[in-house]
Amino acid sequence: MSTRPGGEEETRRGGGEGAWGRWRRRALTLPLLLGATAVAFLASPLLLAIALLVDLFRGPRWPTVRLVLLALVYLACESAGVLASLLLWIGSLGAPQRRLRWFHALQDEW
Repeated sequence: MSTRPGGEEETRRGGGEGAWGRWRRRALTLPLLLGATAVAFLASPLLLAIALLVDLFRGPRWPTVRLVLLALVYLACESAGVLASLLLWIGSLGAPQRRLRWFHALQDEW
């Protein structure tokens, strides 16, 4: 196993960012993801109406509408995965083997 910076072992351990860096990153990215999902779904009627108007003048196949729908589905799936991970983490506190099994099952389904 490589122990040099950026090597396989360091990558497997989380890239060398440490526990504090990991929590700091999560404290920034997770609220942003969940907030973006909420804003996107609240704005989806307006976004879809604008996309529909754009596509009426562009031609068939509705590419802008499909892009907006794809973004909404992506955000919904990512947010669901993050929330499922949070619930699994809470449900497996104090049981590292159970946590490992549950997270592998979630990743298999994902």
